[in-house]
Amino acid sequence: MWRGGGGGGGGGGGGGGGDGGGELVAVAIDNDKNSQHALKWAADHIIGKGQSFILVHVRKKVTTIPTP
Repeated sequence: MWRGGGGGGGGGGGGGGGDGGGELVAVAIDNDKNSQHALKWAADHIIGKGQSFILVHVRKKVTTIPTP
């Protein structure tokens, strides 16, 4: 999970939703069931009502390509 500061910085516009002055929250998820728990925990404890957040879907890197 990542929480960004609410002020200044680079990058362009104010995102979407909320009052525009809150922090940005990103939650990394994958196919594991624990990701559901992490997202629910973040929603219950970190993410405020009406606040925007980002889900980052993490996939395992393909290291070999199967050949016939």
